[in-house]
Amino acid sequence: MNIALGSSFEFETQIIIANDLEFIQKNDFDLLMTEIRHIQNMIIKLKQNYSK
Repeated sequence: MNIALGSSFEFETQIIIANDLEFIQKNDFDLLMTEIRHIQNMIIKLKQNYSK
């Protein structure tokens, strides 16, 4: 799960860079950021529940 979470943060960084370089549109950026943060939250909660 640590690898999955780390990969999601790496992908988030790539999305931010793509937006800064104007390779993606603002609405696509917003959608991707919302989705990746949702996925990150799911991974974090799964990790917390698994470690109990």
